[in-house]
Formats: sequence, C-alpha cells, structure tokens
Amino acid sequence: MNNLATVDKARAIAEQKAGKAAADIHAAGVAADIAERVRDISALEGALIRKLEAQRDFAAQYTAMFPHGGDHISEQGDSTVRLLGAEWCLGYGFHVRTVRRWLELLEPVTYTAKQKAVVKKCWELAELWQAANYSSESNDWYTPGKYIAAVREALGDIDLDPASSVQANGTVRAKEVFTQEDDGLARDWFGRVFVNPPYGRTPEHRSLAAAFCNKAICEYASGNVEACIILVNSLHSQTWQAPLYYHTICFVDHRIHFVSADGEENENPTFQNIFIYLGRDVAKFAAAFSGIGYVMRKV
Repeated sequence: MNNLATVDKARAIAEQKAGKAAADIHAAGVAADIAERVRDISALEGALIRKLEAQRDFAAQYTAMFPHGGDHISEQGDSTVRLLGAEWCLGYGFHVRTVRRWLELLEPVTYTAKQKAVVKKCWELAELWQAANYSSESNDWYTPGKYIAAVREALGDIDLDPASSVQANGTVRAKEVFTQEDDGLARDWFGRVFVNPPYGRTPEHRSLAAAFCNKAICEYASGNVEACIILVNSLHSQTWQAPLYYHTICFVDHRIHFVSADGEENENPTFQNIFIYLGRDVAKFAAAFSGIGYVMRKV
C-alpha cells in the first residue's frame, strides 16, 4: 500500500509539472507569433528560448511517466491500469512523436546547440527585417533632434561628424563634417566627435559601420579626439562590436525612429540602439543620457 501511495504521488507530481510545461509551451508559442508579427526581435528570441526550455521540461516528465518509451502499466489493488503514452501526450495538446523528438533536449550538449540555433535564426531574420525597413537605394537615415541634444549636452559641442551630409548636419550642427565624398575613414578626426555610422542592407554597408567604430576607437586612443559618442544598433551577435563594450554605453530603452532623406520617420524600427561614449567625463554623459536609456560601464 505504501508503494502504491508513493507511485501515485510521483505520478501526480509529474502530471503537475507536465501541465505547467505544456502551458508554458503554448504561451511561448503565442508570444513568438506576436513578436514576429510586430517584428520585435528581442521578444521573439526570448519567446523561442522559453518555448525550448518548456519543451525540455515536458520531455523530462514524459520520461518520468514512461521511462522505457512505451505505455505505463501499474497494479492498483485488484485491477491493472494501463496509461497510453500517446493519449497522455494528446491530453496536453501534443502528438507523441513530437514529444519523443523533444527527448534530445535532455542532453545538455544538444540543448545548448539548439539554443544557439534559435539565437542565430532570430538574428538572421532580424537582418532580413532590417533590409526591408531600410531603402535599398540609400543607407542615409538621420538621427532625430532630441538625441543630438543629449549628445551636445554630453560633449558641450560637436566639432566633427565624420559620417555625415549637408542634410544631416542641419540637425547635428557640427562645426565640420566629412561626407561620403570626403571619405571620413581616410581623414584625421579631431576634437569632440559624434558619429552615426552608415548602415545598409549589403555586407559592404554593414562593414562600414565596423570601420567607423574602429576608427573612432583608434582616434580617441591616439589623442586626436577629445571625446566621441557613437550611435549604432545593439545587434550583439556582430563580433566587431566587442571592443565597444569596454567603454561607457547607454542602452536605449526604446526604439529610435530614424528619419529618411525625405523627412519620413521609420515607423517600424527593427533594432534597439546603443550610444557609446569615449571620453573622461562619464558622469556628464550619464546625466545627459539617463532619460534615454540605461547607462553602464564595464568594470
């Protein structure tokens, strides 16, 4: 009798955990669908990871209920109870073949690989969304005025914008600009600098952002630049961004609606953004950007 009570208790616990995991799977699926419709890549990644975790948890309870992969048979008093694995899974809304595929998630190495695959898939999708959001004819998207005001408050003034245009400088109001024709990567930078590197849908355009960020770090390290604020998207999977994280960063707590050359706002921005500060007056930068996002510095 005691053994029977123990079995019933273990089964009840497994049923409870399976129910929670199943609910989490369904909820995460709904959240992922919504995130994909509104093109929120961070929310999509989070939902898919939660779904993966819940699938692993459900698989663990399936294994507890059916340790040999078949049906569960138990003696209860004078009767024999047969619990069918397929029916048990369907009771939670899953086909047994699907649940058996989830069993591989119980292997730590496989689970980690699946997590990485989810992240990779999300950021590949994000790049497609970015390509759809930005014009294929131009990678000129201008920073709205309120962010330039914060840059000016942190720097005191803007001496140079090395990736600019006459139109963009109508808002930035830097004392000097380097346009595409000037080739800011080939020129010496100086003073207090703001740079919003060019973006675009092609690998060549994306590599430009990396080149401008590396140039900023080198010019500041050499002493040519007194202080610099860089604005880039927060696509952490881009390895070229790694050196930026050794400096003070403002993680913008919303999405910036950049302005196109014809004055139209990007109504559905894909990415979050970060401002990176290269300079000595971290407190001043933090004060200027505290209303825009979360200011952090690696220690």
